[in-house]
Amino acid sequence: MFLNMPRCQGLPTGPCPAGVNDRSVKNSVADLFLCPSCDEARFSTATKGKGKGIKSTKRTNQNSPALSVPDDNVQCAGCDRTCARTVSLKCDICCDFFDQQCTLMPNNVFSTLQSIVEYSGWVCPNCRLTCKEKFDKLQVNQSVITDKVATLTIAVEEVCGDVKAIDDKLKQLSHDPATPKLSSHNSELSDTAIKSCIVKTVQDISRRDSNVVVSGLPEEQDVLDETVFSTFCEENLSIKPSVVSCRRLGKSGNNRAPRRLLVKLRSAEVASELRRSSRSLRNSIYEVVRSVYINPDLTREQAQLAYEQRQKRRAARMQQSSTTTSTVPSGSLVSSGSNDDPGVNQQMVSSAVSTSCSASVSLTVAGSAVN
Repeated sequence: MFLNMPRCQGLPTGPCPAGVNDRSVKNSVADLFLCPSCDEARFSTATKGKGKGIKSTKRTNQNSPALSVPDDNVQCAGCDRTCARTVSLKCDICCDFFDQQCTLMPNNVFSTLQSIVEYSGWVCPNCRLTCKEKFDKLQVNQSVITDKVATLTIAVEEVCGDVKAIDDKLKQLSHDPATPKLSSHNSELSDTAIKSCIVKTVQDISRRDSNVVVSGLPEEQDVLDETVFSTFCEENLSIKPSVVSCRRLGKSGNNRAPRRLLVKLRSAEVASELRRSSRSLRNSIYEVVRSVYINPDLTREQAQLAYEQRQKRRAARMQQSSTTTSTVPSGSLVSSGSNDDPGVNQQMVSSAVSTSCSASVSLTVAGSAVN
């Protein structure tokens, strides 16, 4: 008798407690067939009235979309279908719902996960892939930032060391009985002189970074030095830099040795690349080419420091050669050529600044003593 009657679909937590399968089962909100007790348990009177309003809107205008979705129903993000909340899983990252088919899980695995998802959590496949890519990019960016911070830390420590050295020298001068005491006005002048000296020294070094000094390049009559230098680079080096200007250092004379040539290039990078490429000149089969050296344009203080470092290296090599019978490789010989080691150049720059500032302080103290 009741075989053709609709069966109550029950509560969200399970089937109908009474198992109603008779004429009392009616079509309710969201096309659910419910008995009066289950209908009352699922939806309050206000919600039920609102649901009936939605149903009437659907019947009067079949083309208009649904105005709302009941609280117990959710939209699957994988297939855009509306399904019950009890038969779907919520992603912990994107907060979207997925049914069993869209999660690509077997039914038994899906059912087991539903029972423990409150404690274990669940992440959809798309979020797992996206989060992995973001994590890889984050690791790469973190490595780059770590390298930059380490470089910056080293530079700051070197500057702090230079400032401390200058401060120690000033304290020594202030405690020296032979040094006249500086008044407050002269002290302000001394600080100004030190700052001005540091700025000028740094500007001078920065300006010289794009220059090179060429030694041993022959002077030719009726031929511009720019042409001679460009031709030499083209024939003997792997780089032909763009020359801004050239001029010979010193007075012209009848000496056999050609004057040094100061070459101004486009940028400091071009000058550094040219100095690195000039190392191949030592392997040339021509004596004239091997006698040409391309060195950085150093200040007087930097040149003095470079000379002292060469003397120390030569003394160390001589001492080593006297205590051992092994031959020294030719690659270990240090010529008067350029030194592109960043650590050595940085030390030379810092020492040059300290030397220049010390000289400026001495001149200021002497001037104050005369006054």
